[in-house]
Amino acid sequence: MAKKTGPNKLNLKQTHDIFIEIGREEFVKNGFAATSTNVIVKRAEMARGSLYYHFGDKQGLFEAIYTDLMVKTDLALQMTMHKFEDPLEQLKHGVHHFLQLCSDKDFRKIILIEGLSTIPYQKRIAIIEKNIIGTLREIISACYQQGHFKNYEQNILIFFLYGLVSETGRSFEYEKEAGVSLELASANIFRLLDQMAA
Repeated sequence: MAKKTGPNKLNLKQTHDIFIEIGREEFVKNGFAATSTNVIVKRAEMARGSLYYHFGDKQGLFEAIYTDLMVKTDLALQMTMHKFEDPLEQLKHGVHHFLQLCSDKDFRKIILIEGLSTIPYQKRIAIIEKNIIGTLREIISACYQQGHFKNYEQNILIFFLYGLVSETGRSFEYEKEAGVSLELASANIFRLLDQMAA
C-alpha cells in the first residue's frame, strides 16, 4: 500500500504546479528570452529560492513546462489512436489530433517555437523520444508488420513524419484561420501517408 502524501510533499507538489502554470503563461506571453523570473516569483507569491529548489533556473523551469506538455500530449494522442485497430488509421488519427493541438497558439508557442530555440537539440530529442517519438515508433512498427512503408527505413521515417507534422503545425502561426489549415493539412498528410504506405 502506498504511503499517504504528507503535508510537506503536498506543499512541494502544489508549489511545483503553481510555478509550471504561471511559468507557462509567462513564456507564452513573452517568449523565453523576455520572461522574467522576478515576475514569475512575484505572481506565484513564493520565495525565489523555491523556484531554484524546484527547477534550478529559468531554463530548468521552461524544460519542465515543455516536458509536462509533451507528456500530456503523448497521453492524449495515445487515447485517440488506441480507439482504432488498424495501425495506419491510428497513425492518421494521431496526426490529426496533433495538428488540432497545434491550432492552439499556447501549444505552438511552447512546443513548436520556444522549445526549438530554448532547449538544445539532443536534450529536446531525448524528451520527445520518451513521449511522442516512442509512441510513433510503436505505431510505425505495427504498420511495418502489416507490410506498410516497406520502402522506407523505419527510424528515418519516424523522424521525417514527426518533422513534417511539427513544421506543418508550426505553419499555423502564420494562418488567420488555423481550423481551415488544419483540415487541409490533415487531408494532404493523409494522402502522403497512403502513398508511402502502399
